[in-house]
Amino acid sequence: MIFDFIHDRKFKEILERDYNELTSCFTTKSSKSILLLSGSIVESVLTDFFIENLPTGKSKNDILKSNLGTLLDFAETVKLITSKEKQLAVIIKDYRNLIHPGKEVRTKEEFDFETAKLAKILLDIILKKLRTNHFDKYGYSANETLEKLKNDWEFQSVYGMVITKLHKNEREKLLTELIKIEQTIKSNFEHYKLMSDYDPKSEISELGNLEEIKPRIQELKPLLSNDIITDQLAELKDAVIRGESIKVLSLYNLFHEEIGQLDKDDQEMIAIYMLSLYESIFEDSRDLANDKTYSTIGKYIHTKRGKEKLQTLAEFCVVHFGGDEWHVGHQMDVFQQIFNSVSTDTQDDLKKGITDFMPKERDKVSKYGLWPFYDEAVKRNIIDEKYSS
Repeated sequence: MIFDFIHDRKFKEILERDYNELTSCFTTKSSKSILLLSGSIVESVLTDFFIENLPTGKSKNDILKSNLGTLLDFAETVKLITSKEKQLAVIIKDYRNLIHPGKEVRTKEEFDFETAKLAKILLDIILKKLRTNHFDKYGYSANETLEKLKNDWEFQSVYGMVITKLHKNEREKLLTELIKIEQTIKSNFEHYKLMSDYDPKSEISELGNLEEIKPRIQELKPLLSNDIITDQLAELKDAVIRGESIKVLSLYNLFHEEIGQLDKDDQEMIAIYMLSLYESIFEDSRDLANDKTYSTIGKYIHTKRGKEKLQTLAEFCVVHFGGDEWHVGHQMDVFQQIFNSVSTDTQDDLKKGITDFMPKERDKVSKYGLWPFYDEAVKRNIIDEKYSS
């Protein structure tokens, strides 16, 4: 059973745990446990439903104080269940108090495995109706939204409107799935293909029209709670510490605009890691430039160590940028985004550092293959001309 219709994330995890435990009870034919868990889950999901959909004249406190019998009455009143289903649900209600051994002795309640199986059937009926009601009310699920993005090009134009109608749980689920897809796409970078036997091409081919994840998540972010963003930033920080570079790259690309929420030490740690990572992934500069992955990184450089890393990266770019005009253009697009993101003082330091790093003699620029970077840097006013024609 998928509890994607439950409104509280922690509550959802508890229900999934209890439902899995209930299912395992069938192996041992633990009838009493099945009856107790069935009643507990029904009471919990109905409480969640009516807190979000208060019956006329009732408050949240009224719902929290309601017993299972009252909740079943509410469910019948709003036509969530039929009167016949409510009558059958008496089985669940009447056995709800079996958790108290004294109650079982006093009432001389009798039950068997067939009764327990019926309770599970009734539980599944109620869960299915709650899930159907949820999606009738809130529209697409996260999975349906993803499928539309993959298979319907025109859906891209209405995606922003559709996600406003998703329940917050579905938005969070959509975010999780989009992040997974982003990691798959990033694993197709040249560096990672050389480092691993894993080939993501077949998975990427199944994405259809879902070519760019960043714009989809940018539209989704304003609809997410800040706690969700905070969780992703914590994941990013932990991934840096663990050295999980694909995860770092993916999460940084998607959430670098929000990194200012972290403390300055963590900001700079992540920024230095990303500057180092660029030396391995610069061959995919086109994608990095298009996504503006590095366009805010300078805001997170606060100390001498960070500025030294910027200079080290600049020297790497001077030496390694090259190829045809198309490749050099994208490489320099990334470098310019980095350069533009730092303070004016840091820009001046970088200009001086790059100029000093370039050979004094013009012929050595050709010898060491440094013209691609130099010419583009001069053209873009990143550095001043050093060599006369």
